[in-house]
Amino acid sequence: MKYGRWYPSLVVLGDGRIVVAGGVTKLIKSTQLGQVRRTETFDPAANTWTENYVGPQSENELPLMARLHLTPNGKIFYGGSGQMWGPFGEAIDEVTMAMMQMYDPSTKTWSMLKPNPLPGRSGDYSMILPFHPGHYDSMKVLAHGGTVGVPPGGELATPFTQIFTIRGDNVDVARGPDLHHARWYNVGVLLPDGKVFALHGADKDEVIDPGSGVAVRTPELYDPEANSWTDMASESRDRTYHNSAILLPDGRVLSGGHSPIPAHYGHHGDVIPGTTSNNQKDSSFQVWSPPYLFYGVSRPQITYAPAGVTWGQHMTVEVDDASSIDKVELYRLPTSQHVVSNNDRLVELPFSASGNTLTASIPTNHNVVTPGGYYIFVTRKTAKGEVPSVAAITMVGNESNSDPAIVPMQDSTRVGNFGASPPGASGPQPGASNLPGNPPVGPETARPGIQYVQEFVSVPQAISSKLAGFFRSEGEGPVALVALLTALGLGLGFRARRWLTRR
Repeated sequence: MKYGRWYPSLVVLGDGRIVVAGGVTKLIKSTQLGQVRRTETFDPAANTWTENYVGPQSENELPLMARLHLTPNGKIFYGGSGQMWGPFGEAIDEVTMAMMQMYDPSTKTWSMLKPNPLPGRSGDYSMILPFHPGHYDSMKVLAHGGTVGVPPGGELATPFTQIFTIRGDNVDVARGPDLHHARWYNVGVLLPDGKVFALHGADKDEVIDPGSGVAVRTPELYDPEANSWTDMASESRDRTYHNSAILLPDGRVLSGGHSPIPAHYGHHGDVIPGTTSNNQKDSSFQVWSPPYLFYGVSRPQITYAPAGVTWGQHMTVEVDDASSIDKVELYRLPTSQHVVSNNDRLVELPFSASGNTLTASIPTNHNVVTPGGYYIFVTRKTAKGEVPSVAAITMVGNESNSDPAIVPMQDSTRVGNFGASPPGASGPQPGASNLPGNPPVGPETARPGIQYVQEFVSVPQAISSKLAGFFRSEGEGPVALVALLTALGLGLGFRARRWLTRR
């Protein structure tokens, strides 16, 4: 890149290029008076960077880790939130950070829309809600949690949520239902049944005063149809600063990470033991099993899916019973980091069923289904709700590939074990004892809805695991899979690049 950037934001465009925006070049003793004001674009096909500048409208002041999302018309939406206190994320023209804005990659210019009614949101989580057939020309974005206030921002977490509806250059914003628990630095995971799982965080901004917050261990589930939140089973670990969570191919959620700043910017140690959040690093992982794994019905099974698909064409998926399938979905492989996941998206596809064959139509709009790796899910509708299959992984690019898609994980559940506990409040799940590193079930590990995947497994150890292992052993899967999903999700892995560079 031309500019060094700490805490920038990246957005994958419909043609596979990647726009990087914001970030600060020098954190300590900086004379920059703000963040990097110009965007740059990486072209993976040409392996080149381009500075995007045509005049003053190409420059803009964004917070660190700005929440940015590609819209159906190819422009990038900024809703007015990011890391307002990075630290030192302030700027001489920081008032513009509270404005909702659009960036047009074709003209390389920014345009101001209108102020966000909750100005200066910091440490919230922003995510695209599912796209539905017939409505690919618009999108909704859900933002939840965080603090409110201009840099360095307010210190106390909020329960506020907002829903942005974007049609072309028009953006409507409405307050959504409040979270049950105010949380800063929370993360969200979109589930294949269309619901949103919100978890992690603290009751105050722990970058302003590290170690002073109380961890929020109780996650919540948002139902867009009911427009309400429901508490789920609590985690058994504090996960405040530097946490993450992603959807696994088997429909469960991998939760991990916790790397706080030393208390009061001094030394690591709990400020009030037993009350304030853990001020030591925690590299453990846990897995959460969503309610749809406890409906007491068998999950649909994908017996064949293609390894590669392209826009405007049909995708054939073989299943065990096509007549029972309610939805066929593409779910972009998760790339969550630092509570930012700008590129995640779930796209429901129109389809027809015949025998055991589903024929789904891939949208023609590259901005709705951006190139890269995707889960393929099919769901079965039951009286209790949608039940998803285990996912196959396909690549969306310029060429199709009829080879069988990768199915990296097995079904972690067994029919007959589902109904023992209420939804979202189960004990250790079937298969838990097969996962390496699981401690004996006891008062801590038997908490409802949570099972440990790895205890005290460091990130270097996890990444250095042989990726091939997760094909053979579910035990290695959740950890080793993170590296693979990140590479494929960005569309920069070997297979992704092969599809993207063929013109």
